[in-house]
Amino acid sequence: MNKDLLYIDSHAHIGDQAFDKDRADIVSRLIASGTNMLVEIGCTPKEWKPAIELAEQYPQNIYACLGFHPIYANTYNKEEENHLASLLKNEKVVALGEIGLDYDHSNATQEFQREVFVKMLKFAEKADLPLVLHCRKSPTPEDFSAYKDLLNLIEKNYKANPQRKFQGILHCFSGRLEDAQRAIKLGFLIGVNSIIGYKGKKNDPLRQTIKKIGIENIVLETDCPYLPPQSKRGERNEPSFIPEIAQTVADVLEISLKEVAQKTTANTKAVYNIK
Repeated sequence: MNKDLLYIDSHAHIGDQAFDKDRADIVSRLIASGTNMLVEIGCTPKEWKPAIELAEQYPQNIYACLGFHPIYANTYNKEEENHLASLLKNEKVVALGEIGLDYDHSNATQEFQREVFVKMLKFAEKADLPLVLHCRKSPTPEDFSAYKDLLNLIEKNYKANPQRKFQGILHCFSGRLEDAQRAIKLGFLIGVNSIIGYKGKKNDPLRQTIKKIGIENIVLETDCPYLPPQSKRGERNEPSFIPEIAQTVADVLEISLKEVAQKTTANTKAVYNIK
């Protein structure tokens, strides 16, 4: 294995039932691919404990991140709030998330999503954890209000920790250049996954945005089992596919694969405080 080409999948869901039959093999392929670490995201109360258990089972390779995904905001209640507060104290939990706004798929109203998001911001402050943000715009092409609302709420309700280099990750970014630049100014890295390599003009603006913000502001992610790379379209995504995403990023930015590996790994370790 080339030690200069080590990666981290900053956002994965290998606890998903799609991996029930071969989860151990997934971790083995992860390591063999050079993607030697991943951050497992627990989006709902039923996923929190399994995410921690995975991190404890593979202490050198997996870390956990817990939160209320906006799609499931309607499940939010005081009992689950207390449960989350207790789990965030676990040393394997490196961030709070994914949390945020979803103006496309969530059954919760936009107003209630915003209320839960503000509660999660306060949780993050108290736990002193970085954020993993979910933001999905409405299907209307020119409606980016979800990004505007998300960033406005952070500005008004979140006190950044000045001791941290980064305050979190804006995962699966699909906004405009101005949204990315505003997030970066607030201390957030931009999560880049396979979408950057999908063919067609629809994704050209994203490629141009990533090119303009540069490698110093991004991390790599699969969001598996969703969003497989272009060469694996129609298949289940997995963490071992990160090198293909990295190669696409290198091509878009016109830099070496080594630089992509080194910088995104350093960024991911910094934001999650992984030694």
